[in-house]
Amino acid sequence: MNHRRKFFDLQAKEWDNKKHLGQSERMEQLTGKFKIKKGANVLDIGCGTGVLLPYLLKRIGKDGKLFALDFSIKMLKRAKRKRIAKNITYINADAKSLPFKRASFDSITCFDAFAHLDRKRQSLAEMKRVLKSKGKVFISHSGSRKEINAFHKRAGKVVSGDLLPTHKNMHNLMKDAGFNNILIIDKPSLYLAYGEKK
Repeated sequence: MNHRRKFFDLQAKEWDNKKHLGQSERMEQLTGKFKIKKGANVLDIGCGTGVLLPYLLKRIGKDGKLFALDFSIKMLKRAKRKRIAKNITYINADAKSLPFKRASFDSITCFDAFAHLDRKRQSLAEMKRVLKSKGKVFISHSGSRKEINAFHKRAGKVVSGDLLPTHKNMHNLMKDAGFNNILIIDKPSLYLAYGEKK
């Protein structure tokens, strides 16, 4: 078994208590920045235990469709057991090989997960592939690059090397993948990288 996948499988049971308990106001503010329209088709990559799903559902409304994807089957099962809504489809897959047709989604979100992607360049290319023309990607973390990287280094084990790229490297990764209008916000308690498919 992939060591990173095993690590997150083991973390699944206590993930909500450790990471995002009592963070509803912050999640509301964050998803407000995504400017997702009603009726949109949205893919949430690295959905974990479903932390962001209720807030994304508010954005897309009853006519939208939400796809929650994670490579940890135990994280995904915990998300599914919450029975958040019927218009969510749960998928166990890896970001570097997304099981969707081209131009399937209006928006892609990736919250507290991008640092853990082992093939970031390939994953961004896959995100671009499955986005519709003018589709948007929102990569976010609940801390600055400095905060997230320090946290992962302290955590040790298999995530010690799961780091966010420098501003320049992230911009270049997104540009090379085919995104434009790139915006990167990096400040205390928030990292957000945004891009649009050409």
